[in-house]
Amino acid sequence: MKKAVYFDITELVCKDVFERDGEKSWRYFRPVLIDFLDWIRAEWERPVYVNNWKWGGAYDERGLRCNLCPLVSNKNRLYVSAHMLGAGVDFNIEGANPHDVRVWLNDNICNFFSKFKKYAPRIRIESGVFAPSWVHVDFYDHNEPEIIQYIKP
Repeated sequence: MKKAVYFDITELVCKDVFERDGEKSWRYFRPVLIDFLDWIRAEWERPVYVNNWKWGGAYDERGLRCNLCPLVSNKNRLYVSAHMLGAGVDFNIEGANPHDVRVWLNDNICNFFSKFKKYAPRIRIESGVFAPSWVHVDFYDHNEPEIIQYIKP
């Protein structure tokens, strides 16, 4: 079971998952996502924020989401997302504009895949039109020739 270097599990899962599984919650994440989060934290040399519910913050569904999370349970249709499969997160980097982070990722993601050759060079990034105040990345296979696929939700 892979664990992150720079993140506590409570920063990556919703409260319900943590209350049920605690540290075992690491098992739900794809290793590529954990390696990516540690890599971007090290590259930027500043905090990367996913969830902050443990410290009284409002973010609790930006990492792994379960079927009890309002973003999931309020859907009136089938809903499966990278968040539910341990393959995606929404995040912010302290002091960085989300647009600038997306531009940086566009210019530097090849460095991640060069460092971690075991992963297929594929990442999806949500367009800033749909994610103006955060960055969404996920590691769904997208079968496109480009390394990065820009997506809408």
